[in-house]
Amino acid sequence: MDSSKKIGFWSVSSIVVGGMIGTGVFMLPGRLAVFGKFGLWSWLITGIGAMFIALLFSSLCSRIPRTGGPHTYIEEAFGKKLGFIGAFGYWLAGWMSVPAITIGAVSSFVSIFPNQDSFLFNLSIQLGLLWFIVLINLCGIYIAGVAEIIFTILKVIPLIIVPILALPYAQFDKNVILLPEDTDTVKVLIQASVITIWGYLGVEAATTPAGSIQNPTKTIPRAIIFGTIVTTIIYMLGTFSLMGNIHGETLRGLSSPYSNIAKMVFGGNWDVFISLT
Repeated sequence: MDSSKKIGFWSVSSIVVGGMIGTGVFMLPGRLAVFGKFGLWSWLITGIGAMFIALLFSSLCSRIPRTGGPHTYIEEAFGKKLGFIGAFGYWLAGWMSVPAITIGAVSSFVSIFPNQDSFLFNLSIQLGLLWFIVLINLCGIYIAGVAEIIFTILKVIPLIIVPILALPYAQFDKNVILLPEDTDTVKVLIQASVITIWGYLGVEAATTPAGSIQNPTKTIPRAIIFGTIVTTIIYMLGTFSLMGNIHGETLRGLSSPYSNIAKMVFGGNWDVFISLT
């Protein structure tokens, strides 16, 4: 492939960040609310674990810079049969998760069109979103990489700015759920970490198009590590701010908490902007 049509560090980093920061950034704060302060600590625990996974994939990609991702490493080590099983399992997991991700993404539009929350309306948005992404990918890896950068920037900016601006309004003593004094800390942290690990699915995504990346043995490892660090910061910052501004019992039932916190703190139509991004 012509090197001018290959993607570079920022496109690959966007694939990592965009792949990990999905519906989980909206769904998980509510799930973690029941764990109180331990929900925030679980992000740190799984973030450290995700960093080790990132280092593992970085090392593998440096040794085997081939297009395909995780299943190519399995094939290299154990042969084509196990490589095929790995590829099929990876494809199946992605195929099954796409509908859930699409449904979660579309749920944020409810705040924009409160009177259009019907089955046909939601289905139309879901199918439109799926085909929009398909068309972008059909344009080629370079166009898809540029689009990924744009989408990631639009996604990340509000996820950073809104929590930071909302922090001065936080009241942790009133909003964070307090667990009983006899709570088993280790057990709670394990339960919360099982939930937060979902937020790091996709850390391996950057290894898949290795053949279409400029200098993959250096670009991919740097992008994976950088993307994992950025993702951890965003998750922890968002959860910390949301827990401080929205009572845990209320947070549990919110499908788009960032929109709610934007409207609560800033007023106006900020919630619409957050839902769109």
